[in-house]
Amino acid sequence: MTRRKTSSPDEADRQLAARLREARKRLGLSARGLSRLAKIPLATIAAIEQGREPRWSTLMRYLETVPGLRAGHLVEGSKPRPPTLGESTWKFTQRAHGLWAERVALRVRERDNGAREHILAVEGLTTSDADRGDLTLRMLMQVACVAAPAVIRQLAPPARGRRLILEADGARHEFRWSAGMPRVLAYTRTETLPRGEPEHLTHRAAIPIRELSLAVELQKGSTARPRACAWPSSRDLEGEASSVAAYVHAPPCSPVLRRAGRTTRLVVRDVIPGLTHALAWGPVGVSPPVEPPTVSARPAGFAPIARDLRARAGLSVREMARALSVAHGTLLEAEKGSDPRASTLRQYLRAFPELAPQWLLPASEAAGDLTLDEAWEYYRDLIGLEAEAFERHIVIDANGNTEGREVIRRLVSVDPRPRDISLVLMRGRWIYTRATRVVKEVDSDLPEEDAARLRTRVIEKQHGHQHQQVMIPASASRRGMDLKNAFTARTAYSRRADLRARHGKELIVRGHAAPIALPCQEVRILIEWDESHAPDEIWPVAFSPSRPPSEEKLGKLEILHAGRYEFRAAPGMRRAELRLERPLVGLSYGCVSAWDLTD
Repeated sequence: MTRRKTSSPDEADRQLAARLREARKRLGLSARGLSRLAKIPLATIAAIEQGREPRWSTLMRYLETVPGLRAGHLVEGSKPRPPTLGESTWKFTQRAHGLWAERVALRVRERDNGAREHILAVEGLTTSDADRGDLTLRMLMQVACVAAPAVIRQLAPPARGRRLILEADGARHEFRWSAGMPRVLAYTRTETLPRGEPEHLTHRAAIPIRELSLAVELQKGSTARPRACAWPSSRDLEGEASSVAAYVHAPPCSPVLRRAGRTTRLVVRDVIPGLTHALAWGPVGVSPPVEPPTVSARPAGFAPIARDLRARAGLSVREMARALSVAHGTLLEAEKGSDPRASTLRQYLRAFPELAPQWLLPASEAAGDLTLDEAWEYYRDLIGLEAEAFERHIVIDANGNTEGREVIRRLVSVDPRPRDISLVLMRGRWIYTRATRVVKEVDSDLPEEDAARLRTRVIEKQHGHQHQQVMIPASASRRGMDLKNAFTARTAYSRRADLRARHGKELIVRGHAAPIALPCQEVRILIEWDESHAPDEIWPVAFSPSRPPSEEKLGKLEILHAGRYEFRAAPGMRRAELRLERPLVGLSYGCVSAWDLTD
């Protein structure tokens, strides 16, 4: 619509034609098969794959039919935006973690004295793994109250009844579960925190959640207006320009923010691991500069979107046409109901960089199974970073002390115009709960002027987890850089002769794994044991970091990475190495070791 097509399609149309042709072939469909499935004329599909520019309605049908295809693939603007989270992506993470909750609700009541009552409710927590009775129930309890180690030590499902109440560290914990199989758990935690807590209510997703509810009731007289924020858990809002909530949960599935009296409630559907949501009434994050168009359901055409965008910009039709570099009549026709071409959508994105492609193409994600590569690419576009490799090398010496080194190689920003990055790195908890010293320095191969701007600090340390914030200058993230770290844990392993006396068991199973917080092309984990600590058996695992690694061998590693991983254990079980391609953000990868102490 912005110009008459010539006989030779431009580069953008050629790239779009190749992407749509590849998407069709990935589904195993002929052009005729896609025509029947998407209800697009066969001649139209053939012309598009030859380079003819598609229209808005055709792009919408592609998005609603082809799994893994996103609006950003079809119309790209000057600045990439986090992609919309849809049903296929959520179901992939559900299958990968094997663990999910139907609903998680957090509520804060701010009292007149400044103290705050926090209530956490988890409903419908369940697993797709084979139910093993009380073992599965205890695992679900551990997942629900992961931030309360004092409670985890007391967990023991009663012989009768389907309810357990515990009190620890000033909090009340209540568990309720179903009688039949599979087990379904509900959990509630109530606690009162002192005055001076941060002015935000935050939830960092560790498992897939169907519905997340955050509610805050402020004290009388407060003039604050809580706002919704969301960001990748590996990125800190410090230094970030905007929340990603309006992009990830785009129309017609936008978050619902309701205010009633002193209470503000945020409801979000389909939350995946790696995302953090918050209700903030203090200095945490900012809203996007322009809100998405108001679209309550799939629009019948582009006209209501065009009119809404122009109204929000406060421009006349002629002024908007001038901003888009299109003819006045072209825009007028689009607002009256004509079907614009892809080039017109690209003009919107070029003229208004704050817009997102999914706001112009508000289609529900096509139902279907994503591949590992598609899920990996989703996380890369969501986080905006990519690393060439993540390496972790663990050495257990003769005294049982553990020394570790880890490297993130060639970390780059996928944004062509990157800003300074505030990155959060997290270490797992399974064998490092007794870590007494952590080396906090982060080395990098940077010019002197950039190295002076690189900063790092520990921002959180609880129940064995450590969160470390790294501030990276934009120039380094554009060129790519290496982050290096080292850590130690004293007596993380007992000598073989002491294992049975210490644990009172004949079979000791322990795991070591690295949680993946950033998209990387390859992960390599190397573990070396001293002869006095060498296990009898070692096998690789992939699991949700919310739960301990399963004793089931291979399991999800074989399901997700079949043919794309390599595991080697040296004779004598003193060395093990795991390599795999494209690990999924939100999962942990590593090894499980077993010591058979049977006489």
